Amino acid sequence: MILYHAISTFQLLECMVHHLVYTKDKEAVLVLPDFIVDKFPQYKQLQKMKLFKKVRLLKYTLIPHSNDRTIMRDIAYRYKKDVKYRLDKFEEVYCAGAHFYFSLYLISMKKPFIAFEDAAGMLSRDEEMYRTLSRQFPVHAEIAKRYGLFSLENEYIKKVICHKASQTKDVSADRFINFDPVAELQHLDDDLREEIVSFFIDKTYSADNDSIILLTQHFSVLGNMSLSKQEKVYDYIIGDVLKNEKVIIKPHPDDLLDYESRYKSAMVIHEKFPSELLPFVFNKRPERLITINSTGAALLKGYFDVKIMNNYMEELKNDTEVFL
Repeated sequence: MILYHAISTFQLLECMVHHLVYTKDKEAVLVLPDFIVDKFPQYKQLQKMKLFKKVRLLKYTLIPHSNDRTIMRDIAYRYKKDVKYRLDKFEEVYCAGAHFYFSLYLISMKKPFIAFEDAAGMLSRDEEMYRTLSRQFPVHAEIAKRYGLFSLENEYIKKVICHKASQTKDVSADRFINFDPVAELQHLDDDLREEIVSFFIDKTYSADNDSIILLTQHFSVLGNMSLSKQEKVYDYIIGDVLKNEKVIIKPHPDDLLDYESRYKSAMVIHEKFPSELLPFVFNKRPERLITINSTGAALLKGYFDVKIMNNYMEELKNDTEVFL
């Protein structure tokens, strides 16, 4: 039996695809955070689909961000109470969202594990991850950094699954395993792929071929800027950069900005799903996609004409209202 752990929408997709492609001959348990239920109240469908033997919710929201000693105690208690499987039952543990406290439990139990990078390319941006988390949860960030859970260099992390083409650091060593969930989805049997897509959404979208998809980012939620500043950022992109375009807005699953009421002329996708599913959810797929620097775009370049707004990103970094 094997164990998967995921935190984000993208990581949930990663675990689903990885299990189907690489470990489907083994029974698997999936551990999700309790707060993911707000986005996916249907999480138990993963058991009904027989994709995972069990799906357990780890109650992260009940663990205070205090200090190493109390967090180690609390995560051990929560694991035993919420997950209920002894670690020695698992021949392998795959951990996405490794900077969350579940990894500390694995480390405290001296359980080697395989880590997924947080999102495509983030293995090379570990300092950025640290800065972002430290603005809102400084204790959590310091502990994760101390244990190498951003750089994924802890002695108990024996392999790192990442998208090698998105990295700026050397990932040629044997411990780095290339994984492209979108390419794997493309190669899956049609029925299996549709089953994965149907967990997140039960519809397909219609769009003009000359439309352009805008991937948003949850800047205000991450503490990179205020919500009002984020509104100004997308006012500029939609009102100026894309003013003559047919825009389809695909909000980040954690984005709080109300795009539909603000941008009446744009089509807004309301359903929460990872942007990596975009190649598979249109009756007629638009050809173009634009984003400031969403990690989701890295895996979509073979399916859309992708524009990354690198120059605008540099402008934002120099803005006193922005913390990137």
